[in-house]
Amino acid sequence: MKTCVKCGVEKPIEEFGKNKGYVNGTCKSCINIRSKEWKENNREKVREQQRECRKKYPEKYKKISKENYSKNNEKRSRKTALNRVVKRLSQVLFLKENPKELEKIIKVPKYNRPLTPEERKARDKIYQQRYRAKNKEKVQEGKRLEWEKKSEQKKKEKNEYNKMKYREMVAKKKMDQAEFNVLLAETMRELQLN
Repeated sequence: MKTCVKCGVEKPIEEFGKNKGYVNGTCKSCINIRSKEWKENNREKVREQQRECRKKYPEKYKKISKENYSKNNEKRSRKTALNRVVKRLSQVLFLKENPKELEKIIKVPKYNRPLTPEERKARDKIYQQRYRAKNKEKVQEGKRLEWEKKSEQKKKEKNEYNKMKYREMVAKKKMDQAEFNVLLAETMRELQLN
């Protein structure tokens, strides 16, 4: 039996850690408490050490994570099944307390027939109005983007039109120049003949 320096409780020697051949004066439970406190106070250091260790030994950590995944597979499946049951029960209890919500969920159509095109248009119009009312900023952003696209398209069309007009003008000038050259050549011949 030995007394712990930290907590002052008398414990068997097996409860104390061995450090390079001699028995430590602090019991294992006190050491665990102290290390937990240090980890909580120095979380960033601990995370950095873990990252470095994972980078240094990636195969080791992949193996450990696969083993943990396979060990906890049954536990995980039980937990998810339990969560599903709890969620379903809470839904059932909510619907029992609020029967109007149940009516909203289970809407039995008066007539079991497809909608006419007019009814479909009216329904879509209502949906669009609701969406626009809820998402005014998105709608404005969409309109702005659409306007920008149209203005860019108009600029491109205008540039193309201007290029085409310029080509026509250049071609016409070339034709005028050619005609002028022909007339000049004819007058020169006439002058030479006289």
